[in-house]
Amino acid sequence: MQAGITKARSSYSEGNKSASFFTVYRWCLAYLKPYYGQVILFLCLGLIQAFAQIAFPKGIQFLIDDILPHKDIRRFAWVIGGLTLPVLFLIIANALQQSIGVRFQEKAAFDMQLSVFRKMRELGFSYYEKHPVGETLSLFQSEIPAIQEIHRRYFPSIIRVSILLIISLFFLISISPKLSLIFIPSFLVYMVGGPYFEKKSALSGELTSNRFRELNRKQYDSLSALLELRTLGRESWDLKRLIQSAKAASNALFLHFIHINLRGGLRRIAVYLGGTLLFIYGFYLIREGQLSLGEFVGFTLLFFRVIFDLTILLTNLTEQKVLMIRAQNLYRFMISPPDVQEAVNPVRLAQVKGQLEFDGVDFCYLAGTPLLQGFELNIHAGEKIALVGTSGGGKSTIAKLIGRFYDPNGGEIRLDGVPIRNLSLEQLRQSVGYVFQETYLFGMNIRDNIRFGNPTSTDEEIEAAAKAAYAHDFIMELPNGYETQVGERGTKLSGGQKQRIAIARMLIKNPVIVVLDEATSALDSVSETEVIRALRELTAGRTTIAIAHRLSTIVDYDRIVYMEDGQATEIGTYTELMAKRDRFYALVEGRGEE
Repeated sequence: MQAGITKARSSYSEGNKSASFFTVYRWCLAYLKPYYGQVILFLCLGLIQAFAQIAFPKGIQFLIDDILPHKDIRRFAWVIGGLTLPVLFLIIANALQQSIGVRFQEKAAFDMQLSVFRKMRELGFSYYEKHPVGETLSLFQSEIPAIQEIHRRYFPSIIRVSILLIISLFFLISISPKLSLIFIPSFLVYMVGGPYFEKKSALSGELTSNRFRELNRKQYDSLSALLELRTLGRESWDLKRLIQSAKAASNALFLHFIHINLRGGLRRIAVYLGGTLLFIYGFYLIREGQLSLGEFVGFTLLFFRVIFDLTILLTNLTEQKVLMIRAQNLYRFMISPPDVQEAVNPVRLAQVKGQLEFDGVDFCYLAGTPLLQGFELNIHAGEKIALVGTSGGGKSTIAKLIGRFYDPNGGEIRLDGVPIRNLSLEQLRQSVGYVFQETYLFGMNIRDNIRFGNPTSTDEEIEAAAKAAYAHDFIMELPNGYETQVGERGTKLSGGQKQRIAIARMLIKNPVIVVLDEATSALDSVSETEVIRALRELTAGRTTIAIAHRLSTIVDYDRIVYMEDGQATEIGTYTELMAKRDRFYALVEGRGEE
């Protein structure tokens, strides 16, 4: 599978170029490759079913032409008994085929979901800053189900019906080549408008799905924003928006039903026309002695099966082609090269000490708009560094570069003398711990949220980390202590409580380097005091890089770096920078924090 993605990636080019239908289709079917043995068995069982279905009309033909005229009861009983065998084979083969099909189809579906999850991790942080969450979620809600539908329904059905059609047509022609010509007018009548309505029904079905997804999204927004809607008195605006979306979904569904009925009507016209011509021409051939009654009955039984399967095949091919539009979106996602790639043979440090060097680092998010220009900074192991400056100076970007959320466009960042590009991402990110302004807590209990920092930690270690983060006391005051459920994103806890849980999580992770990205800027003064105490425990003896909004929190840092236009314009202790009465001094004076 990985080889297939690598091969596809080699032909990937930026832009809106679309891969060919067959390229994407081969990629979709590649997920079935690990189960090719089951797929082959699935196809063989389809062959057995095809022969079993054909055996029954051939048996009826033999019964009418050879048994009934001679009134041979003994042979009649043998033929009737013999016809039960293909029925039995048909039932057994169909049951086995369904069982095997479900097995490899679901395994392929799971493999696809897993590969998409892995790709999401591979693309990393930069991808999610450039693409909205809804776009990524649509892969699971729309694109992946489309390909799973190909695996579960369309591919097996197309193969099964194709096998049956080929074998059935062969037998029909063997019975009467002349009568087989009846397929031509029936097929032509269907082709007049059948493919058009097939495509229309598939596209309207796609539109209906999109409209209902949009309705679901607006319903979710309406529930999530209930407080804002009521406080701003915008309930009527929201209701009007929901009604418009519901009407659009209903209209799309109505149009879809119209196209389905037109498609079905044309299909029935083709079948009935073929049946009428079959009886007219069949009567003529029987009268002329060119066709026996048994051959006509056997032909008729197969004819209606073939004409029905033929329209089903065309329907599946058309609907599958529409689904491939969504498959192409997922294909482009899967072959997208990540901005940050791990070294082929990564270096592993025997012990991470925490010395960081920024050597002429350049970086920009958008081409032609540099954010860091020749940034230079040497941070000693165990040193506490604060980054300050005006908004847009590149402080948060430095934090992202340390963990390789992005790679610099120029220059180099080294950890303990080794370029971080050469280190394994696992060791690098295990060595760096982040505490952000907004902490994400999972919808589970407090104990498991802290354990997230180190899945192997014991309950005793979790409680020790909570005590060090000054979180133990408030946790024990909660109704269920460490087993208390924090709610979605930690909504049941205050901002200060969530930050202390995050600090306990970092303590149990035990990183060598700690990055604080405005970890106290959103807190009130009481919560800030508690969190600052916890941060002192966290940063003790560790290399610390703090992006500070409240300058009073960094007075005791070893060095303060004032950043402006992507460069370190002032570096020194708090006292030294204040004595210089330059940019940092102006920043402190402007905020009234002297």
